[in-house]
Amino acid sequence: MPRFSIILIPLFFRASPLIRKPGHQWLARRAAGKIDQALVGMKRQFSIFALAWIPVVLSAQSDTPAWLWTENDTGETVSFRHEFGLDYVPEDYTLTVTADFADLEVVVNGETVERIEAYDPVVELPVADFLLPESANEIELIARPVAGPSAVAAEMRFTRREGDEIRLVTGKGDWEGPDVIEKGRVLPARWELNELPEVPPSAEYNQWKEALEDSAVQNVSPLPDGFSLTTVRAAQKDEDSWVSLAIDPQGRLVVGKERKGLLRFTLSQDGERVEKAETINDTLEECRGLAFRGATLYANANRSKALHRLRDTTGDDLYDEIVEIQSTEGTTGHGRNDLALGPEGTIHAIHGDSVEAPDNSTFFTAPEPGDPKPLGYWSSIGENEDEWNLYNRGLRNPYGIDFHRDGDPFTYDADNEGDLGLPFYRPTRINHLVAGANYGWHQRPGNTRSLPVYAPDSVPTTYDVGRGSPTAVKFGYRSNFPEPWRSALFALDWAYGRIVAVHLVSRGASYYASGEVFLEGRPLNVTDLDFDDSGTMYFVTGGRKTRSALFRLSYEGSTESPRPSPDLSRQAQDRESFSAEARESRRRLESGTGPLPDDSECWSLLGSPDPWLRNAARVRLERRPVEEWREKALGHDADLGWLTALLALVRQGSDTDSAAALETAAAHPTEAWRRTEKLSLLRIGELGLSPDTPEPVRDELAARALAWIGNPAAPVTREAVRLLALLDAPEAVETARRFLSLSQTQEDRLHYLEMLSLVRSGWTRETRTAYFKELAAARRTSRGDRFMPPFFDELEASALASAPEDAREEMGDLLAPAASEEDIPPPRPFVKNWTLSDFSDEDFEAAESVSPETGRELFRAGLCHRCHTFGADGHPVGPDLDRVGSRFSPRDLLQSILEPSAVVAEVYRNTTATLEDGTTLTGRLLRDDFRESTLHLSTNPFAPTEMTQVPKDRIASLSESGVSPMPPSLLAGFQKEEVVALVRWLSEGPGTSEK
Repeated sequence: MPRFSIILIPLFFRASPLIRKPGHQWLARRAAGKIDQALVGMKRQFSIFALAWIPVVLSAQSDTPAWLWTENDTGETVSFRHEFGLDYVPEDYTLTVTADFADLEVVVNGETVERIEAYDPVVELPVADFLLPESANEIELIARPVAGPSAVAAEMRFTRREGDEIRLVTGKGDWEGPDVIEKGRVLPARWELNELPEVPPSAEYNQWKEALEDSAVQNVSPLPDGFSLTTVRAAQKDEDSWVSLAIDPQGRLVVGKERKGLLRFTLSQDGERVEKAETINDTLEECRGLAFRGATLYANANRSKALHRLRDTTGDDLYDEIVEIQSTEGTTGHGRNDLALGPEGTIHAIHGDSVEAPDNSTFFTAPEPGDPKPLGYWSSIGENEDEWNLYNRGLRNPYGIDFHRDGDPFTYDADNEGDLGLPFYRPTRINHLVAGANYGWHQRPGNTRSLPVYAPDSVPTTYDVGRGSPTAVKFGYRSNFPEPWRSALFALDWAYGRIVAVHLVSRGASYYASGEVFLEGRPLNVTDLDFDDSGTMYFVTGGRKTRSALFRLSYEGSTESPRPSPDLSRQAQDRESFSAEARESRRRLESGTGPLPDDSECWSLLGSPDPWLRNAARVRLERRPVEEWREKALGHDADLGWLTALLALVRQGSDTDSAAALETAAAHPTEAWRRTEKLSLLRIGELGLSPDTPEPVRDELAARALAWIGNPAAPVTREAVRLLALLDAPEAVETARRFLSLSQTQEDRLHYLEMLSLVRSGWTRETRTAYFKELAAARRTSRGDRFMPPFFDELEASALASAPEDAREEMGDLLAPAASEEDIPPPRPFVKNWTLSDFSDEDFEAAESVSPETGRELFRAGLCHRCHTFGADGHPVGPDLDRVGSRFSPRDLLQSILEPSAVVAEVYRNTTATLEDGTTLTGRLLRDDFRESTLHLSTNPFAPTEMTQVPKDRIASLSESGVSPMPPSLLAGFQKEEVVALVRWLSEGPGTSEK
């Protein structure tokens, strides 16, 4: 029987993997209550066998899985199958999968776990609900190739109770399929997740304040072998704080001061001390960006609000000629940032969303619907310095910019930290910058927020860094570092004192990225970096009037990498070759300006599975007059390319065009549509819907949305419910409330609360009452930053406006603080600590229906009402119980009451803070303004508004608690028949009434 190759490794190798969930079908299964018991009755015939776990030591060359495909690639769907057995019950299971240039369906024991599209990131799937412990199991990978060298890879991890971890990695001979071949090992940079582990809430953002008095670094993380870090110079009292760095052709370091002027340092022969310090400019204010083109220095002076050119015209080694090249209006917070010399010798600048686009700009982007201001952009000056090319929009505050060896620029963009915890929050992230792209940050009337990262009229994230304050970026090509760092993009995080190394692998018209923290210190508020001719890195700290310092990071180790990479496999070579062609196709589209009717490449790539090519083709359409391509868009073939053309028409056409696009899109079958097609139609509906949209079209859109919903965390479900809310469809209230109750994360929960605030019809008194209670509880219990209160203000105003006028006062009263102590009934005498074995299915089948009065009395006696809603009763601190009867059997429901810690949804989990003195505090983490130096925990589930403040500097560790906030013995004062009656009442569901 075919088997995996097996590696036995310690648990700590990846003890807490991040779970990536593009489609999240596994979560829908868990939310529906179909846990392990549902697998017992599966009608599959396996030969039962025991697989002996044999530790196999593999070299670094084979530590990653192998790429698999078929020798005779006909372009048809391919299925790879593997059977394996488990002779014990593991503590945990994780299946990791990825595909190059293939859509992938992951099937475990006959059930679909996930559907992955060809350009999705590496996915880690918790598959415990699909596996059969102590039995035989089958994994099947069903792959549909798209353009490019197709291949798939997989790995299964099992955690033993003993604490070790077993990896089962793919290799030739391990899988059954048509002419299976191995195409080499997956490169490590291609196998790791494309996100950095999150900074814990206990991390001290305000560590930068420690540098107000002293620039010395107290704590520095261990460096890789061969690297050393030295402090070259601390800023003198009259040298201000330092915000930028560039090395001139003579090897001298030019430093931009925070307030005004430039310094120049001449270093000693060994580069470890400053021999000469001089002021070379005292007029330009806050030069955040410095770049040399030959002997000419360019300076992006933020508070001077202009880009300048500095030259020495007299030969005295001073910059006597200072010319303003381009002035820019706007404020200075998210301002005029870094500069870089492009591969073609052009000076490129990056700007935050405070900077206005100059009137002389040449735009490579099309206007955004309802968003005329191009917030945050990358631009360049032409060779003659009199033209300003604005390439993209939708960045928030990207500070640095640098170019990949292939000629593509990258930046590290800021999050909107105030949005933390909200459904549209985006972390700080590395972005591949391409002409014409919208990166999602935009302005709406009254507020700003991000497009979802999966929006079809945006581009994907390259690498999520998480919380932080981005400053400079620089590729290590000019370093003398060994691989993988010589090819890494170094990104500086000012807030947490980190230098992050990001590793890029070509993938189609863009790149796949993984990363790691290369260097971390406290305080180490890094602002800029550069490499000298010897390959040594220099970086500076500073900003916000802190004491600055210049550091030297050198490498004197072996020329061989301490982290050898696998040989460049057949798959890697094929991918590189294909990706080089894809990038050229993208660049042709980005630079094209001519008429469109005969532009066959543009029209064919509108349907590309590569989101970067698809984006470039759509932008090419949008930059041309709509009359050139309207007719062809409406008559295009009914595929992804046609939907992308219709999306372009809705974005750039007239109201008549939007109506025509919407009607056309709603009229075609959707049976074979994937996530991307569905999201495209839903976005067309969101942008194109109007009060004049005909009822048949509205009905068809609603039918599509209802047919696609499945898992509350899936992008398609989220956007389908959004469209139902905008349509004010009859099913909107019930559908959104159902997914609200199924949501496992706060972000999903708040999304559905927001969607419900938009719905005007379809409410009953009970559903509206329950909604306002849920809204009030969410305000009190949601973990967030400073924009959380305004978000709820907006939701409450919208929800009250949709309520009947005679009900608004009553609904408004429900938004008041939580229940008082008077809501707690007197305690009952102890009867028994009930267990599940005390009850049988027959107990519930024989029980009679319970009257509403009796049910409510028991609901209150068990204190259920303090944390749960059931119809119009209770307080929604925990999950809504309206639909538990449709999702759980009576025994499953009883088990969740008697054993509340067995399964705890993420959104309701507590956090345990262990303090330095050994004491622990457990509660729900609420206020999470990371600029504060305290955390706020709600430790009493019956009084959720009461908070305990915990200073971050007293926290030794912070972890997610596996213990439910719900006490386990709430029914200990019940007689057996009362327990059965309560469960029977909950199972039957609440009654309803008219509006």
